[in-house]
Amino acid sequence: MLTQQYEMAKVQEVKETPSVKTLDPGRVPERKSFPPRLMIILSGICLAIVIAAVWVIESIRWDKVDPQDPRKIFFRELASTWKKPKTLGTAGR
Repeated sequence: MLTQQYEMAKVQEVKETPSVKTLDPGRVPERKSFPPRLMIILSGICLAIVIAAVWVIESIRWDKVDPQDPRKIFFRELASTWKKPKTLGTAGR
């Protein structure tokens, strides 16, 4: 009976022992870290504008290319071979 109680006490002790210990408690920083959020937001907006402008300019340029141009024919054939990924809603259809 004592052996059984001893084993139960060991199991209970293992269950109560925390698996993670906090070495140092967290503190609120004294000053903000770099880079400022405003700089990240503004640089992201500028990058998006540049990418959009390049996209528009190149798409207008691509539309002006002769339809019989070998490059345009090649890219149209290449685009026609790409398969659209199946979505979850249309997988069984």
